[in-house]
Amino acid sequence: MKLIGSRVENEFRAELEESNRSLLSESKLSLVLMSKSYSVENAYVLNWIPEQYEDIYLVIIDGSYLISVELDRQDSTTAPIIEKRELADYRRGLSRMKQIQLMVALDLAKKT
Repeated sequence: MKLIGSRVENEFRAELEESNRSLLSESKLSLVLMSKSYSVENAYVLNWIPEQYEDIYLVIIDGSYLISVELDRQDSTTAPIIEKRELADYRRGLSRMKQIQLMVALDLAKKT
């Protein structure tokens, strides 16, 4: 699959660039990532699931690997749950839209 500059790709690109700006602005998520020595300079949020008691994020770092972060909404003293995932494992079974989103994120990661 190749990127063709479609409307969908451009929408994903805008969302991913906004997520990177948010990470660079010292959000709670970025502070957690930096505390574990992950760089947020070239990081993009692929998925955010707001649950009742926690927020779950899936972040691609440097276009190389994924970090899953679970942040407690109620208690900021609760340690976040962080899990590193391989890109190859994540790719398997993705829907077409998620494949496009991942390709756009990888393209952005290459350019920075």
